[in-house]
Amino acid sequence: MPQPGFGTRVVDSVAQYPKALQWLGGQVTSDSRFAMSALTNIYHGLIGQTPLPYPASDDPEFEAKAKSWREQNRIFQSILAAFAANNNNVKEIVKGLIMSPIYRTDAAHDLPAGEMEPFGTGRLITPEALARQLPATAGVRWVRYDRQDALPTDYNILYGGIDSENVVKRLTVPNAIIANVGQRMANEVSCSSVSWDLMKPQAQRLLFPFIEPSQVPEDDNGFAVPNSVDNIKKNIHHLHKRFWGERIDISDAEVERTYKLFLETYRELHAAKNTSLPYECQGLWDQNTGVALPMGMRGATDDKYFTIRSWMAVITYMMLDWKYLYQ
Repeated sequence: MPQPGFGTRVVDSVAQYPKALQWLGGQVTSDSRFAMSALTNIYHGLIGQTPLPYPASDDPEFEAKAKSWREQNRIFQSILAAFAANNNNVKEIVKGLIMSPIYRTDAAHDLPAGEMEPFGTGRLITPEALARQLPATAGVRWVRYDRQDALPTDYNILYGGIDSENVVKRLTVPNAIIANVGQRMANEVSCSSVSWDLMKPQAQRLLFPFIEPSQVPEDDNGFAVPNSVDNIKKNIHHLHKRFWGERIDISDAEVERTYKLFLETYRELHAAKNTSLPYECQGLWDQNTGVALPMGMRGATDDKYFTIRSWMAVITYMMLDWKYLYQ
């Protein structure tokens, strides 16, 4: 029967047996694979993926992926060196990953697709985190009848969450049910948040600090209203930063694409001449408490300028984008 030990090292003295477990702990933590294992686990928690494996030799993108793996390995070795130099302080791994190009993808712009693979996070946000993200970005919560957040309660399992009893593993890849829950969330939150935000003084608004509902992109003859268009684009630029964290120029194609959505929605509503605003989307309640507002404090009850529902389309679009639903 072989002597107890670890690898080629053995416990060769019976007197050491009472402290064998402590001995084993020291052997494991001094092994280079221990540090790599710790880094891999933390990598999965922060990035939402497993580290990039070395590519197969017959992979059509072998050169690009091998270059990517070498860059990942260079970053890993630097982090592991800091981990060892600081007496296996796990904070060094967390700090190293967050400060690296793997997490901060600005360093990965304009690389070929194969070389981009290890950069950036890619994890579906959990129901609990999304429930906290909604009021932080949209200014309102998505609640059920008893004012509890809907995502960690009614939609917890449906949105990939766990109950720590029957379901103990989170879904990381969205399915059709998760997509439908996301659509309902975006539609209902945009419905409640737009009118509520527009009720506030302009300087106190989270979503619309640069526009008023009366600012339309075109007049009745279809001609652009330059001042209004500028303010609308300025507000769209603000929303890109608020919902997606994008720091882009106001002339960027992404801003123009969002403006086109706003404009086309406005044109459809204007052509239909329907100014009715769904009851749930009217400014009749305090969205933080659910209490009905007095008559003199109520917000919009219709959409006479066709802009409130146009802005709802924009907010829905932003909440359904992967940049909002993933982290």
